[in-house]
Amino acid sequence: MQFVKTKEDCQNLMDVVADTARILLESGAETYRVEDTAFRMSKSIQKVNKINVFVSYTCIIICLSFDFGDLVTMRRTIPKATNLWKIHQINNFSRNFVKDEYTLDESIKIINDIDNRTVDKKMYILGAAAASGLFAHLLVGGIIEPIVAFFISILEMLVFRFFQRKENPQFVNTYVTVAFMTFLTLVTLKIFGVFDIALDMNSIIVGCIMPFVPGVSITNSVRDVLSGDLLSGISSMINAIITALSIALGVGSILYFAVMMEAI
Repeated sequence: MQFVKTKEDCQNLMDVVADTARILLESGAETYRVEDTAFRMSKSIQKVNKINVFVSYTCIIICLSFDFGDLVTMRRTIPKATNLWKIHQINNFSRNFVKDEYTLDESIKIINDIDNRTVDKKMYILGAAAASGLFAHLLVGGIIEPIVAFFISILEMLVFRFFQRKENPQFVNTYVTVAFMTFLTLVTLKIFGVFDIALDMNSIIVGCIMPFVPGVSITNSVRDVLSGDLLSGISSMINAIITALSIALGVGSILYFAVMMEAI
């Protein structure tokens, strides 16, 4: 049981619980998992009479009732890319927190360390490029197309990271990046065509868009709806649909203009 002496200790512990839930949600965890983690951690705090935890796709609200009154904390969240490392670390931390293995100061430090851990940009880009190449290989079974998809995906992810820093809407970032990738693919096909080397355009494009396909969002949204979390499920589903539309528009618009200009 997390020992509390003052009202300030209660508020600090609530902040730890809320930040734990926020990191989980931003890292791609399911809504029910976030709620369950926050509830179990709150239950381990001493002198708690009543617990209310509400988690939606973009908001976390935690209300704990003590003898001296109620305390409420809220976190506005924006789900980011899936980060399984953070989910794993937070799961370990929450279990140890419930077992009362950390002091308040240690809990705050661990949460800050996990939250501030950034993804290695080089590994992120190379991982996405490798996935694109492997998907292209699965589709066409050749050698040249996966290599082309690998290098195009590297440029594609560099462009995506650049637009992410501009804090544009996710729809815009995805659309511009996928459109750039499609244009680069058509240019590459023309270059190889000069040397009478035929490449499969479909496998390269499909392979390169795979890092942007919202598979996790679709899966989580269906799971949330089936478990009764309609607000989170519908919100996540809409976000996945918008992302899918941006991918389709990015590819379709470039191919449409290419056909109109008789480039393909």
